[in-house]
Amino acid sequence: MSVCFTPSASPICTSAPEKTLDNIPAGVISLTADLRVSSANRMLRQRLPPMTFPCSLQQALPEAPAAVLDRLRGLVDAAAALQVVQSVHGEQLALFGSEGQYSIYAVPLGTAFDDARSLLVFEDVSEVRSLESQLLRAEKLATIGVLAAGLAHEIGTPLGIVRARAEYVLGKLGAEHPQGRGVAVIIDQVDRVTRTIRQMLDFSRVQPAAVKPVALSEVAAWLSEVLRYEAQRRKISLTVDVADSLPLVSADADQLQQLLLNLVMNACDACAEGGHVTLTASICAGAWSSMRIEVVDDGCGIPEEQRQGVFDPFFTTKKGGQGTGLGLTVAAQIVRNHGGQIELDSEVGMGTHVTVLWPLAPASAQVGTHAA
Repeated sequence: MSVCFTPSASPICTSAPEKTLDNIPAGVISLTADLRVSSANRMLRQRLPPMTFPCSLQQALPEAPAAVLDRLRGLVDAAAALQVVQSVHGEQLALFGSEGQYSIYAVPLGTAFDDARSLLVFEDVSEVRSLESQLLRAEKLATIGVLAAGLAHEIGTPLGIVRARAEYVLGKLGAEHPQGRGVAVIIDQVDRVTRTIRQMLDFSRVQPAAVKPVALSEVAAWLSEVLRYEAQRRKISLTVDVADSLPLVSADADQLQQLLLNLVMNACDACAEGGHVTLTASICAGAWSSMRIEVVDDGCGIPEEQRQGVFDPFFTTKKGGQGTGLGLTVAAQIVRNHGGQIELDSEVGMGTHVTVLWPLAPASAQVGTHAA
C-alpha cells in the first residue's frame, strides 16, 4: 500500500484501497506485519501531526501514553493470531492529547493489501455516549430525583424517629418477650423503606467516579464481613474468593463496595435455604486486560423473556414488596461510570451468573502487586 504524505501542502498520493479508507467516517491506520504504520486515512490525518510513512505506532500517535500503545499492539497481535476482529467498546483513552471515549477495532487483513497486514479503526464515541447518557437521564430520571428528594425530606426524619423508638421498646422488652418479634418486624420494615429511599437517591444522582487504585481483595473482605451474618440468617452459603495478589483496580472505592453489595445481595435474594452464592475475581487476559468479577448463585434464575429488562429502572422479578427494581440498575450505572462492562446469564431453576469486566489501575500504580 503506497502513500505519499509529507509535512508540506503537496497533494497526497493514495492508492485505490486508501481512497476507500479515506471515505470511512472513522480514523483508520494500516499496519505492517512488524506493526509499523504504513498509512492513515483522511479523518485520522486531520488529528495527527505531519509525518512521513512508514513510521512506528508511537510516532503516529505521539500523544498516546505508553500503556495505551501497548494495549493497541496487543489488540493487533490478538487479531492477527486469531484472524478475527478484536474490539474494545467505549473505552476512556487519551489518544490525541485529551481523554475521550473510543471504540477500537483491530482488523486482520492477511495478504489482501500489499504490505498492510491489519487495520486499526478508531471510532470516537464521546459525543454519542454523552448524548445517550443525557437522553437516558432525561427519560428515566425526570421525576425520580424530585420524588427521591421529597421522600428523603418528608419521610426520612419520621422514619428515623420511629426506628429509634422501636429499638428503645425492644431493648426494654427484651428479645424473649412475646411482643419482641413484632417490634423487630417494625425495625426491619423501617430499614427496608430507608434502603428504598437511599437507592432512589443513588440512582437519581449520577455522580462521576473519583477513581484511584483500589485493592479488590480489601473490598471483598469488607463485603464478606458485612454479609456473614445475613448469609447465616438466611441459611445460605456465601463464598468470597478474591486473592490478595490480584492487581489493583481503578475505582471509586465506595461505588465499588456498593456494586458488589448490590450484586451479592441480589444473588442471596434469589436463593432459597441451602443455596450457594460465590464471588470470585481473576484477570481477564487478552489484548485489553481487565479484572473479571463474577457473582454466581444457584437460585431461581430469570426467565429468558425477562432478561433484557433486568438493568432497567424498577424492573424486578421479586414478589410484590420484596424489591424496588433499582439494585441492578444502580450496579449497571456504577459499572458504566467506570468504563466497565456488565453481563448477566441466567437459567430458570439453575441460577444466575453476573460478570463484570472492570478496568485495572495504571501500571505505575501496581507497586507490590502481581497478577495471579
